[in-house]
Amino acid sequence: MAHAFVIGDVMVEAAEFSEKVALGTMGRFLNEMKVPRRTDAKIHFRRGTVKAVDLLGPLDIDVPPFQPVGLGSPLSVEILAVYTGDVPRRWFGWAKSDLLVTSAVKTLTHLDAAPRAINQLVSAVDSHRHVQTSALNEGSAIVYYTPSLVNEHLTVTLQVIADSFDRVTFQRLEQLLKAAGAVPLFVPAQSYLLVGSYAAGIFGKLGEILFESRPFLHDDIHLPFSTPGIPVAVARHIVVYDYRDRNEFETDYTVRLVQTTEPSKTRVALVNRKTGLEYEGDAPYAILSLDGRPRQELNDFTPRFASAALLERFLGTQDAGGQAVQTLQSAMQLYNDFVHHQRARDIKQQLDDLDTDASDYAEQKAALERLLSAYVGNISQALFKADLIGNTKELG
Repeated sequence: MAHAFVIGDVMVEAAEFSEKVALGTMGRFLNEMKVPRRTDAKIHFRRGTVKAVDLLGPLDIDVPPFQPVGLGSPLSVEILAVYTGDVPRRWFGWAKSDLLVTSAVKTLTHLDAAPRAINQLVSAVDSHRHVQTSALNEGSAIVYYTPSLVNEHLTVTLQVIADSFDRVTFQRLEQLLKAAGAVPLFVPAQSYLLVGSYAAGIFGKLGEILFESRPFLHDDIHLPFSTPGIPVAVARHIVVYDYRDRNEFETDYTVRLVQTTEPSKTRVALVNRKTGLEYEGDAPYAILSLDGRPRQELNDFTPRFASAALLERFLGTQDAGGQAVQTLQSAMQLYNDFVHHQRARDIKQQLDDLDTDASDYAEQKAALERLLSAYVGNISQALFKADLIGNTKELG
């Protein structure tokens, strides 16, 4: 599979971007941009040239810029759009398929399979259709959110599956997605779905689709934040597509907000930079947003996400009612706070043990303080912060 970053207005394949970073070309371009209003700085990619002014943006349009991402900062990964392309059909090619959009996020230290989030479900989807979350539809666009990033590497997996549900399964899944609200419906194990404070058994066809069907769009996106020799992940749009379809996007496409045929309605889509026309070919794609903006409405996403990964150990094989799951979720949140507190205390001890006469003392101290702030930022209960306050500037 493959994906590309959108830099300015140009789609740049991940491999080409890494090459530019390794050669120092990207670093020189960014240094030139630091000169006040140095709009003539430019960098050449295979699919086009990016100028500094393209990244600085027009001064007369109110478009919020991407916020930087990194250790200690918020991080959100959001699905902006899914384009179906030529959807695989069921039953000898004549029956329309239901469309299921799922995602998962995993850290380097997480050995088990990550909980899968069901982000969207669309009934009998047509080919060449744009699928976006709406206030009128069930589902969530959020793949991942943390108020304070502590992981040095994340792997984000996106899958789009085309299959057919029986009517009862589809209706039950719709109801659960509606109950999930702002956060996705999680699948912590093959036996359960987790939504809010309720665990429901996975019903036959859904389990078969999730764990046996082959997705027609799939990609694993690696986001490094502190790996030596590897380019650090940067806030931007990411376009996911099948590697076999890369020639479809050789034309100069970029991500833009376009007007639809419905009055006052827009959507995010791939658009030809020269003609202004949307891509309407047979290749499916998805557009993700990677950003570091704080999002208070998603503060409970991380505990719920972590709970989904841990609840499997407690649910066993018996059906679980809402009250039991709610109690377990509260316990998991306290456990997460405890783990982050323990790691923060270890870092605090490392700070105390630093050799003040070392030549790199200031550098080590700054790095540890950033990491300490990141761990404390993920603690939700004030009780676990009490003995840590005062060791970093951002513990508030």
